[in-house]
Amino acid sequence: MYISHLKLINFRNYKEEKVTFTKNTNILIGKNAQGKTNLIESIYYLSRANSFKKIKDNDIIRFGENSSSLFWSYCKEKQKKSYKD
Repeated sequence: MYISHLKLINFRNYKEEKVTFTKNTNILIGKNAQGKTNLIESIYYLSRANSFKKIKDNDIIRFGENSSSLFWSYCKEKQKKSYKD
């Protein structure tokens, strides 16, 4: 099983971002403070319903916005599922 797609809306520094993952290795590359850790945090948040950082839930919402949404799809042996947080 692996995450195939991820969509972040008003999550941390992301206004709206769609990410596609492959079944094999995925590498995040970017300059400092560009959102690499925030992307990893979004996956953690989907799996655990909280952050790995010691923060309030409201702190994940992009500054100036009222809400945040996470959407994800995963693949499991030729079977695709999609979920929304």
